[in-house]
Amino acid sequence: MDELINKIHVGSTDEQTAAAKELNKYIVEQAWFAPWYRPQSSFVTDAKTKVEVQTGNAYPFIWSFSPAS
Repeated sequence: MDELINKIHVGSTDEQTAAAKELNKYIVEQAWFAPWYRPQSSFVTDAKTKVEVQTGNAYPFIWSFSPAS
């Protein structure tokens, strides 16, 4: 990887392009960006509590909780 990264930094345009493609292939094959876990996203409230869940968050923000009335 160090050699590929070095080519990306200081190689010719063709070397940079080829090295970037090779590095990308390696990273994808090694699953560097694969999810490793999934958090359990459960929370509990009562009838006296209102909560607004935000898209993309596993849990609501603390300021999203408010009294229901």
